[in-house]
Amino acid sequence: MKLYTLLFISIIITSSFLVNAQTLPDDFPPITVNTINNPAKGQLFIAPSDFTAKYGNYLIILDDSGNVYKYKKVSNKVGDFKIQPNGLLTFGLGVKQGGVGQQGVYYIMDTSLTIIDSVKAVGTDSLGNKYITDMHDLLILPNGNYLFTIKYPITMNMTQYGGKDSATVVHGILQMLDVHKNVVWQWRSWDHIPIEDTYNPLTGNLVKLNHLNTIGIANDGNILLGNRTNAEALKIDLKTGDIIWRFGGKDNQFTFTDENEANNPNYFSAHHIRMLPNGNITLFDNGNNHNPWFSRAVEYQVDQVNKTATQVWEYRHQPDIAARIMGSVQRLPNGNTLIGWGGKAQDSTSADITEVKPDGTITFDVTFPPNVTSYRAYKYPWNIFKPTSSIIKKNIVAGSSYNFNNADDSTGTIVKVNSFSGPELNKFNLRRYNLAPVFPQFTKIPFNVYKYRLYFSSLSINSVNVNLEFELSTFPDIKEPSKVKVYVRPNEGHGLFTQLNTIYDSQNNNLLVNNAGFGEYIFADDESIVTGIENNKTIPTRFLLSQNYPNPFNPSTVINYQLPKLSNVSLKVFDVLGREVVTLVNKEQPAGNYKVTFNAFRLSSGIYFYTLRTGDFIKTKKLVLLK
Repeated sequence: MKLYTLLFISIIITSSFLVNAQTLPDDFPPITVNTINNPAKGQLFIAPSDFTAKYGNYLIILDDSGNVYKYKKVSNKVGDFKIQPNGLLTFGLGVKQGGVGQQGVYYIMDTSLTIIDSVKAVGTDSLGNKYITDMHDLLILPNGNYLFTIKYPITMNMTQYGGKDSATVVHGILQMLDVHKNVVWQWRSWDHIPIEDTYNPLTGNLVKLNHLNTIGIANDGNILLGNRTNAEALKIDLKTGDIIWRFGGKDNQFTFTDENEANNPNYFSAHHIRMLPNGNITLFDNGNNHNPWFSRAVEYQVDQVNKTATQVWEYRHQPDIAARIMGSVQRLPNGNTLIGWGGKAQDSTSADITEVKPDGTITFDVTFPPNVTSYRAYKYPWNIFKPTSSIIKKNIVAGSSYNFNNADDSTGTIVKVNSFSGPELNKFNLRRYNLAPVFPQFTKIPFNVYKYRLYFSSLSINSVNVNLEFELSTFPDIKEPSKVKVYVRPNEGHGLFTQLNTIYDSQNNNLLVNNAGFGEYIFADDESIVTGIENNKTIPTRFLLSQNYPNPFNPSTVINYQLPKLSNVSLKVFDVLGREVVTLVNKEQPAGNYKVTFNAFRLSSGIYFYTLRTGDFIKTKKLVLLK
């Protein structure tokens, strides 16, 4: 059933008021609250940046009444400011660099907004070009790894695309670091995305080829990536780096239904792509491709098997807002949606942040001064940092079992005490958090760590031997318990986790661990991020030969191509006189995506051509060897 666009103004409009105007620093950006109509509970996380430098740069947390709850002044414009799955806060701080974008560092804070760590891009390419930390998105994964976007500008000959012979071309990189800041995984846009797929012009001195502006995690643990210059979202296999599917853009694999056909074929120019627990996808559509131009929050029901996307919800402000850059959409626990309107083109009378009910009724609405914008907006309950339960048992006796659950306070854990060293008058405590561990270390990093941690401790007992029984009905995110292992480390918040011998009791739906002790406990799938899993690849829908990269090159370059069906494949390189130089592929290959490295160390500098033949499909492209 078609759900029509919602164009609502809140039926309860209070008088606008300026937030804490008498108690804040003189350069604090004024925030005007226009509407409060029973919004969702929680604190609002924003980081307004002033493009005229009239106001300072602040990290700001507002309560659900619109008053300032906490703030911190920082030295420059702020990127992504949010709470991570482990409960720590992060923000990106960068400086402008010659039209290429933001570079800088991500900072990690505790709940007092004190900086406790930082992370930034690691490494350079073979020519010494430095990777630029991009302020668009940082995820601290539950296994402790850092995943973030990088801008990679290099000089390229773009004459074959009608461009300059020495253009600055900006590519995108995803980089994953472990807790020690070592690179454990990296994904490069040019290995997977043809140059011709961009909607940006290729003819200028500066070519912004791939603009990777959002990272999300799909429900199966793989990566959702937004590439705005290609008007698409991609799902990427976290183990192999292969593209599982492309959503929107020139190589779109989905059929869109119940959408406004006036938006076809570029249904969105997206920021902040997220997958909901039910598999639906939400995103902020800047709408640069719409005519007339309008921005919106949109939700699609996605069938990843049959490749269909049905628009089931959309919100447009009244009057319409045209957000040239930035923007965010967050579905809140009560069903409301929080929308950050990014860098809008209108004057200050337009909203900057809006919270709406499913029917479009506005529950909260704030405005910044002209030229002030927040990259994104999030809402979280501040008590997210507190234990969801904390149970104390006194005067424990060896040989007895204790249920660390009360009627209104449950850790989901039963403890059988085998033995302990300490006084008879004792006290045991078990705290549970629905958060990932902080700064976890592993000898072998698990692919997936669940957002639960428990800390078992005692001030009066030196050591203990216990059997632990975890009731899986209270850990709903664990879907395949037979694959799950329990890990422990002695100290809460730091140190190395050790995998324990874990038994899955399917009859009682419990996980069992014997001969355990005090420490911090977590749950993780029993597979490593470095061992590889079966790749859920999508079969390509057409033949494609991509431009080699790098080009020009010395001495090797990579050629990518794709086959939609079983084919007899010939891939050959020729010189300018048409003489065959080398045969790279000459065999039958099944449908799929392929990558071939061409090493020309024995050849002289010059122009060469490579040709892909697969039955009726023949495609030739030029490559340039410069020694």
